[in-house]
Amino acid sequence: MVVVYIVVQMMMVHPPPQALCPGFVGELRDYQLKGVRWLISLYQNGLSGILADEMGLGKTVQTIAFLAHLKSKGVHGPYMVVGPLSTLPNWVNEFHRWTPDIPVCLYHGSKEDRANLRQRDLRFTRMLTRRRMRD
Repeated sequence: MVVVYIVVQMMMVHPPPQALCPGFVGELRDYQLKGVRWLISLYQNGLSGILADEMGLGKTVQTIAFLAHLKSKGVHGPYMVVGPLSTLPNWVNEFHRWTPDIPVCLYHGSKEDRANLRQRDLRFTRMLTRRRMRD
C-alpha cells in the first residue's frame, strides 16, 4: 500500500501555477511550487533568503515564477540576475520559455555595448549580468 502511494505521488501532474504566478507558462513540481511559495512568503515578510538545493531541481524556474508573481502584483522591477557568464544564456532562454511576455536584457559586452543597451533597453524588466571573479 505504501509503495503504491509513493508511485502515485511521484506521477501526479499539477496544473500550471497561474493563480499564483500569472504570466508564467508551464507546470511546476510540488517541491518547486513550495519553493516559490517560500520566496513569496519571504518577500511579503520583508525577509531575505537563499534558495539552495541540489543541482537540477529547478532553482532557475522557481526564481522566474517568483518574478512573474511579483510582476502580477504590480512590482515591475527592474530585476537583476547576477551570475557566471557561462550560465547567463541559459537564464535568458529560461525567461523566454517560462515568461515569454516579459522582456529580458543580457547586460554584457564592452563599455560601448553596455551604453547602447542602457539607451536602447531602458524599459527592461530583468537584467542579466555577470560578476567578474578574481583569483
